[in-house]
Amino acid sequence: MNYREYFQLLASMISLRLSLFFTLIFSLISNQTSSTKDRKANIHAFFRYNTYIVYMGDHPKGMDSTSLPSLHMTMAQKVLGSDFEPKAILHSYKKSFNGFVIKLTQEDAVRMTKMDSVVSVFPNKKNHPHTTRSWDFIGVSQQILRTSLESDIIVE
Repeated sequence: MNYREYFQLLASMISLRLSLFFTLIFSLISNQTSSTKDRKANIHAFFRYNTYIVYMGDHPKGMDSTSLPSLHMTMAQKVLGSDFEPKAILHSYKKSFNGFVIKLTQEDAVRMTKMDSVVSVFPNKKNHPHTTRSWDFIGVSQQILRTSLESDIIVE
């Protein structure tokens, strides 16, 4: 093998390695980009969904309360179709009334209200506890100067 053949072989090996290297880099970058797009889509979907309470009134006559969650799942499947995931139902009310808590889009909530067995669908809002033991509750500032007559003694 002369020098010319040797350098041609060496050049072809280098170009092959470079092309493999750039192919690998390109595939990693494109994979990362698609993952970023998926994450952005998931974040968008997360904020699109809200928690709703689906109120269905009294328990159906002749139905055991243990079978209510399966009824709720069936209703959710009818509304959501192929988008239904069992984890979308957060809670099923079985004792005091018939209803469930579910993650829905606003459009899905409107479709849910049109079902025959649904009385109402309303957004679940977070309530904060109120207490009469709080100075803020009774409108007294904690910064107020107290007289020496006050104490921690409780008179029964």
